[in-house]
Amino acid sequence: MEMLSLTCNNCGAPINVPEDANFVTCSHCGSRLEIKHTDTASYTKVLERIDDRTEHMSEDLQAIKLQNELEQVDREWQMERERYLVRNKNGSTSTPDGGNIAVGVIGAVLAIGFLLFWISSAATMGAPGFFVLFGVGMLVLVVVGIISSISKADGYRNAEQDY
Repeated sequence: MEMLSLTCNNCGAPINVPEDANFVTCSHCGSRLEIKHTDTASYTKVLERIDDRTEHMSEDLQAIKLQNELEQVDREWQMERERYLVRNKNGSTSTPDGGNIAVGVIGAVLAIGFLLFWISSAATMGAPGFFVLFGVGMLVLVVVGIISSISKADGYRNAEQDY
């Protein structure tokens, strides 16, 4: 077997290696070397530098993966957030927070008070039955609306905490 006489690309020490070898460790500095062969020459290349670059690329790839996961979480939150947004009569949206709910509850309490007055007045005055039924129907709609608003605000608050 014929031996090649090369030098370590890291420390410059002489290295004798078999002609068909592809890798070697320098006995002087301990560097891992790759042996490159061309038509006219053979030389060594330090693998640690390649390992360092590979490690940096791996770290960059991990950072990109984390960024992609974070962006996906953000996209999913935006989609879920849309389910909870409240639209006003002009079409603009707002989040269902405590301030909006407090105003809604005050309005609902006033509406319930008025509807109870309506129902009792219609019943005691001998008005036709549809006046009483109208009052009861509106009362049900107000109660369902306020329960829906409160549950929507609570759902939004929970979803935002999960995000």
